[in-house]
Amino acid sequence: MIGEAMRVPWILLAGLAMAAGFGLFPWPAHAGVIDNRLEEGQIVIKYADGDEALAERSMDILQNSLEEYSVLLNRGEEPIRYIICPTHHLFAQFAGPQARLQVEGLAWSEEGVVVVKAPRLLRQPARYGDVLRHELVHVMLARTVDLNNLPRWLNEGIAMSLADEYRWRSSAVVAHMYMQGRIMEYRELMAVFEVSGGEMEFGDAYAQSLSMTRFLRDELGEERFWSMTQSLAEQPFPGALAEYGAMTPLALWEAWHGSLWKVALIGSLVSGFSVFQMMALLTIWAYVRKRRQRNAKLRQWEEEERPMTGHGALFVTWDEIVDAHEGPWEDPNGQDEE
Repeated sequence: MIGEAMRVPWILLAGLAMAAGFGLFPWPAHAGVIDNRLEEGQIVIKYADGDEALAERSMDILQNSLEEYSVLLNRGEEPIRYIICPTHHLFAQFAGPQARLQVEGLAWSEEGVVVVKAPRLLRQPARYGDVLRHELVHVMLARTVDLNNLPRWLNEGIAMSLADEYRWRSSAVVAHMYMQGRIMEYRELMAVFEVSGGEMEFGDAYAQSLSMTRFLRDELGEERFWSMTQSLAEQPFPGALAEYGAMTPLALWEAWHGSLWKVALIGSLVSGFSVFQMMALLTIWAYVRKRRQRNAKLRQWEEEERPMTGHGALFVTWDEIVDAHEGPWEDPNGQDEE
């Protein structure tokens, strides 16, 4: 599922649309079939005949979510407008080239406009509420931060994590990506959101973004994570991550990637990997265990000598330390460090 639409010049939108009841937002000419309106507070919903009950249910979900997310993100004062599309064809006309099979909602977040498919069009209709919440987060993020400072992967990851999407499926996807060598490098992940890729690449990027976002939230803790996010109103992501996490984006990716053997191991137990795959995972685990043992002394040196700045120590990757080390490795304690 995609959350935030690529920014479309207003002149293009104006060429495709006309005003139709939502103030200044230019409304596509074909949207006349969606001519019913429900409004409550900041939320405005446009829907087709026969979807009255759906519009009311959507309003309840959005009002509750708006209150919940307002603790973390800015709701602003401008309206947040939703369009519920009754057909795939109508949604495709709104979404244009982004109308993939997996796309269930689309947000022009800076304009506060969201387009979603009706539940009957979704592969999992029960996830309709997640779609509404996901797009709401995109709009609220645009009212909280400077979107130029927020990487697309983190934008999507925050939207998915707050909407509580793909909680287990994402872990399974990332586990399979790890075993199959499909994990994207940091720059590759950034590029996927800028250029059109295939359905698998599209799904992989979202699963990886959610996994990385959860990892970062766990590493920083909730208070520091949201403080870092809010600071993106004033500074780019690398500066915010250095201030609140004492690391670079690449170092974040490396730390996350280094944790994936645990995700893959758990995924293998849940999904029933083959014996060969299980043995491969155990080999990885044994390697990590041995590396931890031989690096115990270097960990101690780093803690004693590393300069402190901001909220924590300057980040130095273990690969840099290992590459610089000469001579035999010794374990002063003879113990694992968890």
